[in-house]
Amino acid sequence: MKSVPNNLQRETCLLISRKDLYHRLSDIVGHEVRILHASYLNKADHLLRIHDVSCIMLHVPRRCENSRRTLEHLDSLYPQIPLICIIEANDIETACLCGQFGALHVISDHALASLNDCIVHSMYERHLVISWESFGIEFQSCSPLIQRALEIIRGRYLNLRYVSEVADDLGVSVEYLSSEFKKYCHIGMKRVLMTLKTMHAIRLIGNPGLSLKEIGFIVGYPSSRQFSDCFTKITGEHPAVYRAGSQ
Repeated sequence: MKSVPNNLQRETCLLISRKDLYHRLSDIVGHEVRILHASYLNKADHLLRIHDVSCIMLHVPRRCENSRRTLEHLDSLYPQIPLICIIEANDIETACLCGQFGALHVISDHALASLNDCIVHSMYERHLVISWESFGIEFQSCSPLIQRALEIIRGRYLNLRYVSEVADDLGVSVEYLSSEFKKYCHIGMKRVLMTLKTMHAIRLIGNPGLSLKEIGFIVGYPSSRQFSDCFTKITGEHPAVYRAGSQ
């Protein structure tokens, strides 16, 4: 079993479940990760407003009428926070429902020993808190089309490989979207995407348990060469040099 890396030990997770599951998970995870607990969705919303939460763990009972509504709520309001769903053993229907609403991991309540690995992976996948102002972008001044493009990039920058994927989602040509993006944001869409991937990689690069190839894969580059080229273009340094200088 993996232990939580040192640079992630102060991370906080939110568990939405009944009380007895909270005590079981506290024993499994130990003191490496702080677990907040909410029995109800209203309390979960309150905790998510006042705490910086790295991942949400949700217990999803079999054939529970409220499960779909809870998953829809979390997916709608907190798409940037990785979701781990805990379900009953052999409950294929609920597992599919969780996957439909973007759960990063779905594990059985009989296999909770694997939870540490899921939490570690979720922390690596957790998206950045993005301030468009830091790019010189005035979000409210952008057209509705460009606002939608920015939201797609915010929520999916780790998985996006090409700006054409954003254009496809919006139903416009990549040439038109790129032109409009540059007009409103005064920066290229590809440059924004590369910068976000690089910022996420920098957050992971201090963890010696991850190879540069693994970091590149996490931030969405299929090859080490692509990762190195893009990282160097944004920072001016090869990722190996950057890692050596940050130690």
